[in-house]
Amino acid sequence: MYRKIAVCLFFLPLASLFPQEFDDERSGELSYSPNYVDVILIREQSRTPDRNVKMSALTLIEKTLNGEYGGDAEILSALEFLSFEGVINKERLNGVLVNNYPDVRLRAAKSLGNFGGPDAKRILLQSLRSETETMVLTQTVRALSMIGVAEEDEPVLNGMMRRFDTRYPDNALAIAFLDAYQGVMEQRRISLATRELILRISQAKYRSSVKKKAKELLRLNSRP
Repeated sequence: MYRKIAVCLFFLPLASLFPQEFDDERSGELSYSPNYVDVILIREQSRTPDRNVKMSALTLIEKTLNGEYGGDAEILSALEFLSFEGVINKERLNGVLVNNYPDVRLRAAKSLGNFGGPDAKRILLQSLRSETETMVLTQTVRALSMIGVAEEDEPVLNGMMRRFDTRYPDNALAIAFLDAYQGVMEQRRISLATRELILRISQAKYRSSVKKKAKELLRLNSRP
């Protein structure tokens, strides 16, 4: 008889044996709130040389920013480090760059947009100056748009676009650039230098949808 009871218990779902423990675990998944250990883990993982570990740090950061937990200085510091992985923070082995991870920098840029605030914007603007991959720059521009493009930010944003517009025109980057200024135009007028750059995009070697959007923005900006 006892053997039958033991066998039945063996096949019972664990949740039925420990209902409160499993309920707590499920509720924790639904409302994630990191603790001090999580923040320290983010800091340590972000600075390891392994790409996969850095990705784990970004996953943990994304959880913190999507929950009720506010931005933390340690998280911002980790995002700053990850944003320049392989661009400013360079690791070389026998003269070969071994930590060029554009996908890490792309996810860091996205998280900076969600983090928000002047310090996150400062990092994004620095990335616009130093980044070399257009896919990362596209996400960086979108993240900057989430925070807001101020008048004093225009020279940095425009300088990045000029850098790629002539030699390496990229449709996705151009659309992100135009989207950023569309949001600005709803609040204020853009500078003459920005208008001239949008005019150049409307006439450059981009696909027709990009040039059409540039022309629409020029008409929008010309309204009284």
